Amino acid sequence: MCSPPKRVRPSPIVGNLDSFNQGCIRRELLGFYERGELPTISALLKKVQEPPINFKECRSSLLRIIRQLGFQYKKVQSGRNILMERKDIVTPRKEHLREMNIRASSYPRPEVFLDETWINQNICVERCWTDPDGTAGPKLKTGRGARFIIVHAGGHQGFIPGALLMFRPKNGSKEDYHDAMDHEPFKIWFQEQLLPNINEGSLIVLDNAPYHSKITCKVPTTSSRKDEL
Repeated sequence: MCSPPKRVRPSPIVGNLDSFNQGCIRRELLGFYERGELPTISALLKKVQEPPINFKECRSSLLRIIRQLGFQYKKVQSGRNILMERKDIVTPRKEHLREMNIRASSYPRPEVFLDETWINQNICVERCWTDPDGTAGPKLKTGRGARFIIVHAGGHQGFIPGALLMFRPKNGSKEDYHDAMDHEPFKIWFQEQLLPNINEGSLIVLDNAPYHSKITCKVPTTSSRKDEL
């Protein structure tokens, strides 16, 4: 005995939306790609809430509408993925933050976390909203493009204003940024961009990257000259 077919109720929200508003929503979504941006449901909701659409429904209703309009959230036809931290790196960091008793102190100090990362110029997301034939989507470029180093700091209130440093290194061929980052640019950023923009007495949390510290007086070795000794 076969089960009865599942009844699919038409969405009253899509039914009440005329062709003009449907076309406006479609144009707003495609407009993200024309501006070189990636559309998200939250960003699209802010756009359609403005005139002339004046969309009054919630986020889930807009999601049903763009699906009814023929858009699909599927994989971009490229071999590149967005950069994400690995779980084996995120988990120890969370455990370390739980063990810190700074917040439980009677006189807590503002916490400032800093780190560096890198990104290629042509990096792209893995999935996005597109039409069934895949013609609507981000403008992908071949190759990874130039590499940029990003240095920033932040705390519980978000990123620190004026502390962003992003530059294109002159060298660096490895799949990392440590060979392109050294002590001098980090020292200049630390003194000129970080310290002036944080509160006095802040607790700065950083890892043990080799360019985060520098030995001013190195221990002599067997190959050291007399003037060095």
